[in-house]
Order: sequence, then structure tokens, then C-alpha cells
Amino acid sequence: MKRNAKKLVSLILMSVLMFSFGFQAVAADYSSHWAKEYIDFVKESGYWTDESDFQPDKAITRAEFSALLTRTLKAAIVEIVPSFDDVDINTPYVYEIYSAYQMGLIQGDGKNFYPGNTITRQEAAAILDRASYMIFGKKTDAEVTENRFLDYDKIDEWAREYVFNALESGLMSGPTAKTFNPKGTLTRAESATIAKRISELSKLDKLNYSVRDAKDDEEQNFSVINSGITDGMYGISGWAVLARFDKGPGEVYFSRTTKNDERLDSGCAWDSSPIAKVLDPDGNMVGIYPFEWIHTGTEKKVMKINCDKPGIYTFQVMNGRTGDLFEIGINEPVSWGVRGEKRLVVTNTFPREGYIYVQRKNEYIYVGGSTEQPISLLDLEGNIVGTSTAVKRRDTKQDLIVYDVPEEAVYQLKFDPSFNGLMMTDGFPGIISPTPEMAADLKGGWYDDGNIVTQGAIQRRAHAKAVEIATTQNLDVVINRPAEIPRNIQNPIAEAQMFG
Repeated sequence: MKRNAKKLVSLILMSVLMFSFGFQAVAADYSSHWAKEYIDFVKESGYWTDESDFQPDKAITRAEFSALLTRTLKAAIVEIVPSFDDVDINTPYVYEIYSAYQMGLIQGDGKNFYPGNTITRQEAAAILDRASYMIFGKKTDAEVTENRFLDYDKIDEWAREYVFNALESGLMSGPTAKTFNPKGTLTRAESATIAKRISELSKLDKLNYSVRDAKDDEEQNFSVINSGITDGMYGISGWAVLARFDKGPGEVYFSRTTKNDERLDSGCAWDSSPIAKVLDPDGNMVGIYPFEWIHTGTEKKVMKINCDKPGIYTFQVMNGRTGDLFEIGINEPVSWGVRGEKRLVVTNTFPREGYIYVQRKNEYIYVGGSTEQPISLLDLEGNIVGTSTAVKRRDTKQDLIVYDVPEEAVYQLKFDPSFNGLMMTDGFPGIISPTPEMAADLKGGWYDDGNIVTQGAIQRRAHAKAVEIATTQNLDVVINRPAEIPRNIQNPIAEAQMFG
């Protein structure tokens, strides 16, 4: 009854306000604004979540621009390490601020971030230039022409390259054909326009995938379910499943179960932004989902990947709090394996008699365990190649070290059925498959193009790009030192870096 009474009072107050101020009060405050299309886009896309009036001609703050830009770039926070005196857990957009800072997009002065300060248009151009690799996959390199703008002399010398790069890329334009207004503050309307142009010009919004809530017990419909735990104390920030498909993975199941972290209630600004993502056989991201920020509970999602490219896909979760339990579910893969980043928490879904692939000859291979149960390495004929020995270290109770293991071979890694702890690996790709055939098929995730062996599609692409740059570009370092120190440097620390 009390709740209904409160609702009635709220409705009466709303009616009084509407008739007192006119119906215009509930209409969009930008319905006739030139940027309405762009503002609608950022609000409908979830890039702008402030429910108050948009106020399109209001100057955008550094915190607001951090949020808008990182959301448009679909960026994730690796971790929050308190770095500014004026940013804490209660600062609006704290996670986006640290995301922009960690990616090198928006800097502070070494002590403060100034989240409530505004941004000039030339500063925005510099920020967008730093984001060019994320947007276009390359850096824009435009020619600076003095006669393009009547207010060219008002553009600070340090910013001219950035301004013309932003113009060349199409991310910014001047208020008129002959002016740029470099010292003018960037407005919310202009920022919304930039966000929509990023989405139109980049590949970020061309990912063909969708995410929905999982139905009750829907995880049971997936033929392969793997779970893993993140542990900040032991440096486990995530893990992955590698799986080969003939026609793409279709639907993928992700879940996260987290518990309340007492540090969050104490005002500590450290927390993570957990995400799930999918990479195609060429290392391109084809799906991503940032889990909701919750104190405790379980979130279950199903991601539909509209990509039928055959090959090995990577399904990855990362950035959980210590003790977070993640699950990954896939359907009918040709082969699959579980991979940790050097360390992996063994759970009840882990193959207790798993198989590994040794790609190349190493001096040794190593497997460590955090419990007292032994670990054995066997060849495919059942012969014991090595058995762990007991040790006493902070995170290791068992060490398995085997020297001179033949290359390009599959071995069985056998755990005690009761083993339920931390596993560490070295000397071979840490991918554990349930059968020897699957281990041989995945080859530890390594790629061999005949010239060089790389661990994964992204590393293969990075190596190819490095070779291209080394063979086609002049890499000699040329530094043009200014004759005197400029008087109007916006960020002395950042601008002085290239001069040592």
C-alpha cells in the first residue's frame, strides 16, 4: 500500500511539473538541433548513458569524452591502478577514464586528470590521432597546408599535424569551410558527431554478431563446456578455449559468477572490467561482450557469431576479480583445447588425462602444480616420460621437468583425479586437449608458413607487418629539435618524450 501511495504522489508531482513548465520539458532538448542524427546515434548505441538533458551545445568534459570515446572504440579496462589524486571510485566514468588513460589516449599531468575540465578542438584532434591505429589499423599522415584555414595561425604548432590528420581521416571538420576554431571548446554535439564518424569509418561497428541473455539451463545445450577461475594473486587474468570449426562456431555460451569483494565497499578504486571475446582464424575480433559490473551473482550470455570461416577460433575471457568463475560453451567443434597464460586453475571440467603438443625442440618442458597430487608425462604408447617431484614454494608443491623432449610430438599429461589447483607450464604451448588427435590437429595454436613459426594468428600478422615495414620503409630516426622551448605546451611530459 505504501509503495502504491508513493507511485501516486510521484505521478501527481510529474503532472504538476509538466503543466507548470509545459510539455516541452519532456521533449528532447535537441529535436531541432543540427546534430540530432548523431546524438540519437550515441544514445541509442549506449555510448551516451546520461539520462538528463543532452544540452548539445554544452562543452564536453574530459571524463565525458573519455567515456564516449572508449565506448565507441569498444575498449576494455585491463585493471584500474589508482594514478590520479582527483579520480577515485566515486568519480563519474572512473572506469572509462582509466581505460582512456591506459590506452594512451588522454593523459594527465602526472598527478591529476582534471575530469571536469573541458577539451579544445585541437586537443580532441590530438586524442583522435592517438586512437587512429585502433580505428583504421594505421596512422593517418596528412599534409599540413597553411592556406586551408583563415585561422591557421591560431592552431598551436604542436597540434597542426593532429588537426590535419583528423580532417584527412574524416573524423573532424571545421565549423566552416575556411575555419577550424582550434581553441574553441569541443561541444557534446561535436563529440557525438565524432563518435558516429568513428563507427562509420572504422571496422568496429561492422562486426557481425549479437548477444542475448541465456535461457534457464541453456548451457546444457552446448556439447563442450569449460570453466576457469581468475586469480590476481597468481597473475591469472584470463584463459581461453581454442577450437577448430568447419563452418564457424555459431552460438557461444559465456557466463561469469562473481562474489562481493570487500575492497569495493572500502572505497578502493581497484577493480576489473571483465570481457568475453571471440577471434576468427585470422586473429580478427568477431565478437565481444563486456560483463556487467555487479557486486555478486551470475551473468549468463549467448553470443551468436555470424562468421562461417573454417579454421581455429579463440574464445577468451579476461579481467575477472580474484575467484571469478567463468564458463565457455561451444557446439560440435572438430577439435578443442584449453589454454592459460602460463598459469591455469584446474577445475572439474579440465581434462584430467589431457594431451599436449610439443612444437619445437626445447631444452626442457615444465609443468608445476599447486597441490601435493603428482603429475605425470607419458608418450602415446603409455610409457612414463617424467613424473613430478615434491617441492616447497609459495605457489608450487609439485614440479615436473623433462629434458630433451622430441619435437613435433603429442604427449599425455596426466593429473591425479583429485587434483584441483593451479597448473603452470613452460617450454611448450600450454594448450590441453581431451584426445591426442585434437592435440595434433591444434598443434598448440602454432602457425608454420614455411619461413617462420608463430604462436597464433595475431603474432603471424604482426610478424608479416614487421617484415613489410622493415623492407619498404626508412626506419632511420630523425629528430628535429626546436630552437627554443615552446611556451604553450599542453602536456610537457608527453611532448618531451621523443627528445629524451
